[in-house]
Amino acid sequence: MNPVVDYLRISLIDRCNFQCQYCMPEGEELASLQQQEMLTDAELLTLLQAVFIPCGFTRFRLTGGEPLLRSGVVEIVRSIAAFPETQDLSMTTNAFFASESSAELT
Repeated sequence: MNPVVDYLRISLIDRCNFQCQYCMPEGEELASLQQQEMLTDAELLTLLQAVFIPCGFTRFRLTGGEPLLRSGVVEIVRSIAAFPETQDLSMTTNAFFASESSAELT
């Protein structure tokens, strides 16, 4: 029996406010995407609803760079959490901006 894959990692942004090992491995430069190269919030949510959720994805991890730098991150979190199929939603963050966003994200 094949294992069920129901977990999706979503990189919300490629930028970070630090240059740590996670985002900037030694000897590598991170070339930032231009705003027009990133999915809009609507495009991201449409992909989740139209493609990934119908394929069985129910657990989502928001990552980056630093996902709290993404404009509109609170609304993205609220929207994904509101999908009836969402069983788990988490975020990988360095928590530098957590005090600013924590009340809105809970």
